[in-house]
Amino acid sequence: MSSRHFSKSVSTRLMALLWAMLLFSANTVAGSKLLGTSALLSCMENSQFQAKSFNVLFDGDQGVANISASAISNIDGNFTARVQLIAYGINVITKDINSCSVSKTLCPIAPGHFEVDTTFDIPKSVTKAIPGIAYTMPNLDGVVRVRVYQSNSSDPIACVEAQLDNFKTVQTRWASWGLFIAIIIGIIVAAVMSMLGHISTASHITANIVSLFSYFQSVAVIGMMAVYRLPPIAAAWVENFVWTMGVIETEFMQKIFTWYVRSTGGTPTNILPNKQIISIAVYRHRKRALEMTAKVLRRLQLWKGVEFIRGLEPVQQVGKHELTRRLVSTNSNYTTTNEKDPSLVNKTLVLQGIKRVAFMANIELTNLFLTSAVFFSFIGLLIVVLLGSLKLILELLVKTGSISNESFLPYRQQWHGYTRGVLYRYFLISFTMLSVMCLWEFTNDSSIATVITAAVVYAVVAASLLFATTKVVLLARKSTKMFQNPAYILYGNNEILNRWGFLYVQYRATHYWFLMPFIGYIFVKSAVIAFGQANGKVQAVLIFVVELIYMVALCWFKPYMDKKTNGFNIAISVICFVNSIFFLFFSQLFGEKADVAASICGVVFFILNAVVSLVLLIMIIVACVWAVVRREPDSRYQPMRDDRDAFMSDVGEKTGNNELDALASTARDGYRESFVHYTHDNSSWADDAASRSLYGNEPEPAVTRYPTNDQNLDSDYPLYRHHQAAGAAGGLAPQSYSYGNDYSDGLLNDDNNNNNNHRYA
Repeated sequence: MSSRHFSKSVSTRLMALLWAMLLFSANTVAGSKLLGTSALLSCMENSQFQAKSFNVLFDGDQGVANISASAISNIDGNFTARVQLIAYGINVITKDINSCSVSKTLCPIAPGHFEVDTTFDIPKSVTKAIPGIAYTMPNLDGVVRVRVYQSNSSDPIACVEAQLDNFKTVQTRWASWGLFIAIIIGIIVAAVMSMLGHISTASHITANIVSLFSYFQSVAVIGMMAVYRLPPIAAAWVENFVWTMGVIETEFMQKIFTWYVRSTGGTPTNILPNKQIISIAVYRHRKRALEMTAKVLRRLQLWKGVEFIRGLEPVQQVGKHELTRRLVSTNSNYTTTNEKDPSLVNKTLVLQGIKRVAFMANIELTNLFLTSAVFFSFIGLLIVVLLGSLKLILELLVKTGSISNESFLPYRQQWHGYTRGVLYRYFLISFTMLSVMCLWEFTNDSSIATVITAAVVYAVVAASLLFATTKVVLLARKSTKMFQNPAYILYGNNEILNRWGFLYVQYRATHYWFLMPFIGYIFVKSAVIAFGQANGKVQAVLIFVVELIYMVALCWFKPYMDKKTNGFNIAISVICFVNSIFFLFFSQLFGEKADVAASICGVVFFILNAVVSLVLLIMIIVACVWAVVRREPDSRYQPMRDDRDAFMSDVGEKTGNNELDALASTARDGYRESFVHYTHDNSSWADDAASRSLYGNEPEPAVTRYPTNDQNLDSDYPLYRHHQAAGAAGGLAPQSYSYGNDYSDGLLNDDNNNNNNHRYA
């Protein structure tokens, strides 16, 4: 027998021994018709066995395993292997195996470099011992550790670890597309309801859609934390939401981004094309492993009917001891977190946090910011084009007589205001994405041009939101000062409502200011994620504090428009806070003893967020269906306690084109109600022409006081508008309000003689 043939035989038997150890250890947790591992990593200093690549696939139906490995072994002589199985952080099995009891060719073993690519049969006694639980357990969290000892020695000479994989995952494109389509449908329904005049329905659907999208973003953002250990199932679930951060792969755009970075003086990373020769460790499997799996399955003629989804399980989740600490250490001689390290070929590149998300999305690290920025710009441009096209189509339909001149009149008259308002809302929901990506790009420094682009984009969006927020606050304060009610100006002027209303309609009129802490919450949270990539523990603690403060503030002030919307948003905030607690465990803040809790938290994280996502989606779908099928969808919602509807009705009356005008006139015995309109452009007051109907050509008396205060607005009795009869003492106010018969202070007796009218002083 030649030495080469003997060396290959020994290498094959050694690989078979390692795989037999994996199968023996896996029989309690990793049973599946397909089992595999994509990495065999060293777990001790100066290990005498190191594998550059190690890919194994086992088919339980046929009892066949394929091994493809390239490794260096310095083990010489007889040895004993101690096999440990760690399942969900628990040490399940410890077994000692003597090399001589496995094969005579391994007793003793000779050192050397070897490459193995072979297929062999696994004994039925091993395959039958594998349970079926892993068939339904996606993203299995199972790790096998093998320590090798020289005979008659207690000191290990080698240590390797492998992450078991059953090729089932909770990450699926169907989930991402389903969430995306639900969001788009909700936005379309809300827009249609708004243009049809169903303001209450549109406001509720829009508020809930924005809150739901913010929740999806929060899941994606918290998954970008560079924590110590992210359980497989948690990492997989997070990947379903990264599209909300603009992390969407388009192959031709990636080529353009790479060219742009290079042409502007940067050094683009070239990891993806070279992943075959670069050892890459993330909290998910290396892509090279799945390509190897496909090759093996084709060889075993098992490819048909088997679906593999890119990125299944972590390779760094190898237990609770020294390996992972060395993997995340930037001082290690074997690993690096710098993707531009000149000696990258000889090291393992460790990707965590935002970089891990980019790699698993098949996006080069230097292209990540540009990917999000272009996605943001494209959607913004699409919004403008669609709204402009809708305006053009409606005008053409009116001219051709296909629709009446009164159809969609508010939108047709003020489409510029609608467009600006929609863009402000888009800036608001994109603020999380831009805050994380732009601030992170300042530290990533792909090129000078990308940094400048990040600064410009972020400055424009942040300045726009700051200007809009300041404008809303100033208008509300002016309204409060003049009329003791911020709703009068915020909702009483159509131009203001269309332009700025998208920022505050989800809040009660008296809590318009909550827009400021909401934007501050987004900024602080995003800054922690962007600037804290070097320390996962600090990130976890700060995010926990931020989520706690925001949750308490939300529960205390309850700023949203009604109880349902408050409950919707408080529930989301509570879930985000619970997620931050999970990531405290993932960051190993509580030490190695908490690894079991961290693994359990990973499963709970998935179940909790999956259930919450489903429930929230169902609520949105029900609201949209109700809005479409009901003739009067606003009847589903209680009147707002901040009397915004009263002021928005005034706007409708002023146009004279509202269908409710005739009904309102009938209810007022043919009289038109007085109306005083705040003109935003010149900050003046102008008497409405309709107000002259009670006085001939003489204008109504000027308004001196305006009713309602915060206590009135927050009471259990909504405010109602009443006609102020002619000849009432003390002059006429634009609206008069009463609480009901039980409130004598606000009682308004509107009898036939109109003699007893009471107003708030």
